[in-house]
Amino acid sequence: MDFSLAKQKLDNNLLSNVILLHGDEKFYIEEYLSLIKKHYNAQSFDECELYEFEKIYNSSETIPMFSDKRLILIDDVDLSKTGITKNKESINKLLPYLKEIPEYSLIIITSYGSVFKSKFLKEITTYGEDIEFNKLNRNQLKAYVINYLKGKKINNSIVNIFIEYSLYLIKNSDKTLIDVNNELDKFKNLDKNEITEHDLNSLINQYDKNIFDLTDSIGSKDLSKTIYYLDLLIIDTSDTFKTLYMVIRLFRNLLYIKELQRLKSSQNEIIKRVKISSYELKKIQNFVKNWRYDQLRFSIHKMYEVETTLKTNTLNSKYFIENCICEILAKK
Repeated sequence: MDFSLAKQKLDNNLLSNVILLHGDEKFYIEEYLSLIKKHYNAQSFDECELYEFEKIYNSSETIPMFSDKRLILIDDVDLSKTGITKNKESINKLLPYLKEIPEYSLIIITSYGSVFKSKFLKEITTYGEDIEFNKLNRNQLKAYVINYLKGKKINNSIVNIFIEYSLYLIKNSDKTLIDVNNELDKFKNLDKNEITEHDLNSLINQYDKNIFDLTDSIGSKDLSKTIYYLDLLIIDTSDTFKTLYMVIRLFRNLLYIKELQRLKSSQNEIIKRVKISSYELKKIQNFVKNWRYDQLRFSIHKMYEVETTLKTNTLNSKYFIENCICEILAKK
């Protein structure tokens, strides 16, 4: 659900007495919880665990003294298929009560993972509100960044570069708007009206920037720069698999785009099928000419081989990855 629509329902008192808040965008879930507390003039939530039905019941049945509603928060519930099975007994106790919650109480359940379409979700939808906050798409994120930096002059290309460096739109990325906001605050607090590319390169999270510098150097087959940026990434973070994922992603995109170009696909079709921005597409298209099909297939195979090996063995990951990339770049 769009955040503004969810806020409108709250402002107009259209919410039921039980709400499920879930989705990939944790920032909006936390923001919505703050709005709920403010809307009902509550100082805090009565926090309960899913298995504490008696505590949930007693809290819900207690008339609020200093707020408009009694707010009961059941936070971070695992509602995946496995979680539903594990919590079956607790869920079965809570289910019949969903239709009996007093008007003066509001039970809020949050879940930060995938939500399985179970009887529990169906009952929430029947007697309450199922509010899902997903990550923003590119256009939404672009508008969000511009609005967040309102009052600062920033051109379109710098916004696009910031979005790439943020890693927010990368598939399987764990970045949320909380991370984006942390980066944007650096620019918001600048004592100047215009944000330049120099400001961006100076203030952006260097690990995220180095990832793109690494993939750019690999794409252009620049071995010395590749080793330089790989060394920076290994020193800067223990998240080896994040670096691996981004390198594998580069080779997959190179191969995919090379084939789509051979098929004479349009730019818009390539963007849609590969699910990347026009900014990133333009960069990768400059690299495609450096790579043959056999080299890309070899590279993807080698990188998956590295990933599998590092997951099953205790090895010097820095040496192993560098050795593999050197082998890839040296292939004639």
